[in-house]
Amino acid sequence: MISLKEVSKTYISKNIKTQALNNINLDFNDRGLYFILGPSGSGKTTLLNTLGCLDKPTSGNIYINNVDINLYSEKERDIFKNQNIGFIFQSSNMVEHLTIEENIILPLKINKINKDEIEQKVRDISKKLGLEKEIKKYPSDLSGGQLQRAAIARALINDPKIILADEPTGSLDSENAKNVMKILKEISEERLVIMVSHNESYAYEYGNYIVEIIDGKVESYKLINEVKYIYNKKESKKTLKFLSLQTSVLLAFRNLISKKIRSIFTILGSSIGILAACIVLTISNSMENYSAYMQKQALSTYPITISSSVNNTIDPDDKNEFESYPNNNIINVVNKNKSYYSHVNVFSNEYFEYLKNLDTTLYTTMDYSNSVNMHVLSESEGKYTYLPSSSYFSEMNSNKSYLESEYDILYGDGYPSSENEIALVIDKYNCIDAYVLNHLGIKYKDINSYTFDEITKKEYKVIVNDDYYIYNESLDIYEVYAAESSEAKQKQLYDKSEITLKITAILRQKKDAKSVLYTPGILYTQQLSEVIHKNNSNSKIVKDQLKYGLSKNVFTGKPYEDTISDFYVSSKEYKLESTYRTLGYYYNISYIRIYTDKFENREAINEYLQNFNINKDEEKQVLYSDYMGNITKEFEKFIDILMLVFTIFSCVAMLVSCIMIALLMYVSVLERRKEIGILRCLGYSKQNVSATFISEGALIGFISGVIGIGASLILAKPILSFVAKVVVDSYSSTFDVSSITSTNFNLLQLFIIIVCSIIIAIGSSLIPAIIASNRDPIESLKDRGE
Repeated sequence: MISLKEVSKTYISKNIKTQALNNINLDFNDRGLYFILGPSGSGKTTLLNTLGCLDKPTSGNIYINNVDINLYSEKERDIFKNQNIGFIFQSSNMVEHLTIEENIILPLKINKINKDEIEQKVRDISKKLGLEKEIKKYPSDLSGGQLQRAAIARALINDPKIILADEPTGSLDSENAKNVMKILKEISEERLVIMVSHNESYAYEYGNYIVEIIDGKVESYKLINEVKYIYNKKESKKTLKFLSLQTSVLLAFRNLISKKIRSIFTILGSSIGILAACIVLTISNSMENYSAYMQKQALSTYPITISSSVNNTIDPDDKNEFESYPNNNIINVVNKNKSYYSHVNVFSNEYFEYLKNLDTTLYTTMDYSNSVNMHVLSESEGKYTYLPSSSYFSEMNSNKSYLESEYDILYGDGYPSSENEIALVIDKYNCIDAYVLNHLGIKYKDINSYTFDEITKKEYKVIVNDDYYIYNESLDIYEVYAAESSEAKQKQLYDKSEITLKITAILRQKKDAKSVLYTPGILYTQQLSEVIHKNNSNSKIVKDQLKYGLSKNVFTGKPYEDTISDFYVSSKEYKLESTYRTLGYYYNISYIRIYTDKFENREAINEYLQNFNINKDEEKQVLYSDYMGNITKEFEKFIDILMLVFTIFSCVAMLVSCIMIALLMYVSVLERRKEIGILRCLGYSKQNVSATFISEGALIGFISGVIGIGASLILAKPILSFVAKVVVDSYSSTFDVSSITSTNFNLLQLFIIIVCSIIIAIGSSLIPAIIASNRDPIESLKDRGE
């Protein structure tokens, strides 16, 4: 069955060569008990290790069933060991944290054998060796003789063809030693048993053959009791499965249990990193929810605004020439409120066309306010009053469907649709302030209320430029035809006007309205704006001003000049633009408000508006303000800083966790050297050995993840309450911060955290696992304690 041809083994250590085996030629039958005798250091154990595929010869060949096992790959050698060789050692070499049953079935765990078959094999072998009562006990609970019988059971459980025993009676008393020898003798009747021993009496009493080795050479080969030789044909190659998850986790768990205190501290230390990650994620989720809530609440209230107002800025060239923190008694007087009126947004046709091309899916509505300057006369009890240009008289949005979703029509058949129709807006209490009524030319003194029918009787007249302004030839300027003190002229203009405005609808904002579009006042149609603008554009005063440009102001007869004072600068261009707005030639839009219900759309709109100013001169650029966008950016910066602090903390904690796991695993490798050797002798591959340590790391990661998540569930509420207080203190938030303190854990995120914890732990275990798998099994078995 086994044939050694010129087998030699040389060890080299520090350039010193040691000849352990020297040209060994031996043949072993397929059955019988072979004793290998010789003094210490003669090469007996080396020969046994070489036969057991634990070591390779330096030269020569070893044939088993006519196959040279030296040609096997490492994986094939592992398979061969597991399927064909059973090892029995001087000490039982049990894995201390496994039961006797779990130790015995270790060789079967990497075989393709079902659970029922394993259980049957354990029952049979334990009964045969008298271990039925000890099968559930741990090695520390058994005597030396019982342990050695358990070792024999482990060697036989896989029904190997060869049993290799290295002084199995060396640590036993005479009675137990004889019992073990009887068992081995019985075994040798069915299979080959090769035993290394110093006891010649046992060799002659129980053996079939005696091989004496001295200085690595076969000194003698004696037949004591002949065994009939039976030739076994070549065994077909078998395969092993990778170590099952259940087995690797079992080995890992039992080892952790055996080192309770250290395992607890390591898991707790590792869970700190997971706790930190959970807290960061929790705060991030809460702040994200709060940010989304804040945006949702604020988007309708704070639209993107494109205002016609002058851009008031501090002069960028205004440098502070004074020394900071001076050591003197001088107080310097400065004008910090100095303003520079250097730019006004001109809403040209080009810009209006540009806004029309904005993707309509990005916004809910685009509201234009005060389209054109008009001269509106109001009559009350025979007295006439020009209505001041204000936000109480503004153009209605042309998006009727949006208006219908925001406003209820309390009076009238529908929204105004022609240039002569206007609407009155009242508040949610059906109230309108006396101050507003005064600006609308409606009587308010000694009036407690109006009915809808009463207030809708109010009419207004629009006076066009050619009637409102007259040319003074002597002064070469234009003047107002009917001043406030000239009631007769005002009546004349009122009666002459062909544009009469009537209140045809009364509007009130709905309860569930998303946007505050209009304050109480009058709304007129876009058609009216177009009629007035066309009329004004063709008026004589506008044509003259267009002809003069900056060279002459039609009202003063003088050229436009910059005005510079101690507190402001007003450019001549700005003054000319103001004149055009007064004359109703420039659309006098106070602002354009763009409403959106999604913040990502808001950013897209901002980008679109910015693109208009690319490659345009400064005076032609149109500036806009996004109050909520700026607030949100600041808030997001605060969140980013807060998250960065927590992230750094969690990263440090995770790094410490990784180091702790790596150190624990390395210590575990050192402590489990003998276990590594045992597993390798049983045919466990390097991958199987590394899997046991990786499983231990994964188990630590899983438990740490569960504990970390559990701790975060407990600590989340007080931590989020603290964060909410910081938000309130830092931003004086008027929004409800309850969304911050609500601990809405995402189960998927918690699952991902546990998975990440396991992956991190596995990563920390890789190097120790590789070290363990590459340990020499022979050297590992020399270790006498775990």
